[in-house]
Amino acid sequence: MQGLADDGLRVLYCTSGHNDRAHNAAIFETVQQGTAASALQAAFLSEAAMIDRLGVPPDHPNVLPFHPVPPETPPEFLDIHAGEWETSIMLAMNPKTMKDSVLPSLVSTRLGPEALAIWRNGHEDARRVTPLGYFGDPATDFHRAPVRRATFTSR
Repeated sequence: MQGLADDGLRVLYCTSGHNDRAHNAAIFETVQQGTAASALQAAFLSEAAMIDRLGVPPDHPNVLPFHPVPPETPPEFLDIHAGEWETSIMLAMNPKTMKDSVLPSLVSTRLGPEALAIWRNGHEDARRVTPLGYFGDPATDFHRAPVRRATFTSR
């Protein structure tokens, strides 16, 4: 993170859609260390439930917990990687990072648990299951109100 601070970046948000505790703990620890060792103010952006699971107080200066708003109806297909959840967060936090010309054209992968089992093998299996790199429905919230899927704790 020091290199990013040296390049003039002052604020950094790190997020993860993965639910693995060790994975998220590593991100949080890295955010803490990077902030302590540089002029960069970094925050781990994560669901409040994960922040709690890590044992981190929600008002810790290096976390930005949010509470997802459940969909009105449960999704028919899985949303695993770069789908509605992660795209919603990016649209809510920094809509300029999303390509408005591309996002509406992305269609749901319409995949379930069987495809997920193959996708988790990684590498060629993942590319075969999700050739465009996403597993879910990234355009769902583009056509609705993107910010309604996540409410952020303000500081």
